[in-house]
Amino acid sequence: MGAMMGTALGGSGYAEGQLARFLTDGLRGVEPTLALSVFGGASSCNIATELNLLGPNSTNAMSCASGTIAVGDASRQVRDGYADVMLAGAAEAPLAPLCFGAFALIRATFTRNDDPASASRPFDRDRDGFVMGEGAAVLVLEERERALARGARVYAEVLGYAVTKDGHHMTAPLPDGTQAARAMRLALREADLEPHDVNYVKTPPTLRARRAMRSGSACIR
Repeated sequence: MGAMMGTALGGSGYAEGQLARFLTDGLRGVEPTLALSVFGGASSCNIATELNLLGPNSTNAMSCASGTIAVGDASRQVRDGYADVMLAGAAEAPLAPLCFGAFALIRATFTRNDDPASASRPFDRDRDGFVMGEGAAVLVLEERERALARGARVYAEVLGYAVTKDGHHMTAPLPDGTQAARAMRLALREADLEPHDVNYVKTPPTLRARRAMRSGSACIR
């Protein structure tokens, strides 16, 4: 068994709090585990340590696409025989002032400060940014036959997966969308499906959040 996770900011929010302690109390005021808590691979490594997982292990930091990339990469570990079971997902806990400011600077967060209660409106045509929050989700990936044999509830099957890069800008997608479309075509090809077979497409909830994506990924389920 192995673990693959995704994140955008990793432990930067925790590090921000530790910096405040360092500035007031010096190095002795900082948690001894700081270095092990803020490095990029902390989430998948902690999962593996807690559960004694000895298979493939990595954490990517590809922002909005990181969870999908983790699931896609983990599915290939199972498909290609490198692991029998993979835990895959994403985790984020960025609720700290500098983290808020960083996303505000790139205009990815909401601006309705006069009415915070209605700021989170992902499906509203007048939405103007996302609301930051904490969260995590992890899926168990395994061969279909193995899951059925142990009586597991199967929620979805990963049929195809692909990743592309715009090679254009850090916060703005390629205007013509060719590389995002190529990711979809490659995922469909691996899944042996046609576009008309797809009945649901998930995209980032806001246009401004989409600007913060640095890569495109597609996972056909």
